[in-house]
Amino acid sequence: MEAKKPAAGSTRSFNGIIQAADRANLAFKIGGVVAEVDVLLGGGFKAGDILARLDNTSATATLAAARAALKEGQKTLANEEREAARYETLRESGAVAETLIDQAIVRRDTARQRVERLRAEMDRAQDALSDHFLMAPFAGAVSQKMIEVADVVQGGQSVLAVTGKSTMVEAFFAVPERWSDLLELGAQANVVVKATGQQFDGQLVEIASGANHLGLIDAVIRLKEGNLTPGISVSVLLRDDNVPDGVFLPFGAYQLTPFGDGRVFVLSNDNRVEERLVTIGTLTNTGAIAIAGLDAGEVIVSKGASRLRGNEAVDPTRLDGSRFND
Repeated sequence: MEAKKPAAGSTRSFNGIIQAADRANLAFKIGGVVAEVDVLLGGGFKAGDILARLDNTSATATLAAARAALKEGQKTLANEEREAARYETLRESGAVAETLIDQAIVRRDTARQRVERLRAEMDRAQDALSDHFLMAPFAGAVSQKMIEVADVVQGGQSVLAVTGKSTMVEAFFAVPERWSDLLELGAQANVVVKATGQQFDGQLVEIASGANHLGLIDAVIRLKEGNLTPGISVSVLLRDDNVPDGVFLPFGAYQLTPFGDGRVFVLSNDNRVEERLVTIGTLTNTGAIAIAGLDAGEVIVSKGASRLRGNEAVDPTRLDGSRFND
């Protein structure tokens, strides 16, 4: 076959897996000892349900004390407000000294400030108590359970993995950093189920801000339709409109050496083949791109290359059956 420049508008394929669109790893905001786990692995729940609880004995006592203090403060404030109002009435008749009136007003204002402070303390105690409860963010089921009663957990430590009841699914996949330019939020993509060949349309909705320790960029495609079970293996197809420099080599036309080069056989004018090493730039779904060692227009052996030796005479034919050099 004649070596040619790569064509534009090719498609690259990446391994992916189907996951639920509504999913979350849940964690307590604070650390503590697990007192209750109210769900089983695979068990369902409604939005707002309590899924687990940390020991909250101390937090409950603190809240009770804060409520009692607020109640007492409100009682004192009511008394001081009545007393200040009475002195204000007496002011009009001149039956009481201004100093006593001013003192009553100060006591009332002080009581108001104290109630505001006590209410804020109670609110903080209420928030602290609520941090001991793990609530369901949506209706769904438990997909992974990482805690048991009496376990000690840290704040932010994942304790339950949950998925929603929505039938909407996504395809999670990763792209090598060198192909990051293929990722664009909102871009259309195709997802193919490996087991069945079914193809679904989707849209790129999540892209990681950077590559992970393996040099891969995580991304997510939201499928527009398709009732697929989470965990199914898929291929994610992304369009590549870039035209790389070099010459395209289909599978069968080259062999990779232990050093990462490619070995090809180039046809000479006397129908003999020259063994040549070429530099492989990138691999594609259908072959590789040689970036050095071969020019477009040269004729290479595309089938049976593994059985050839350098300077061997061949009877070359094109893929359509016609002969080269005729």
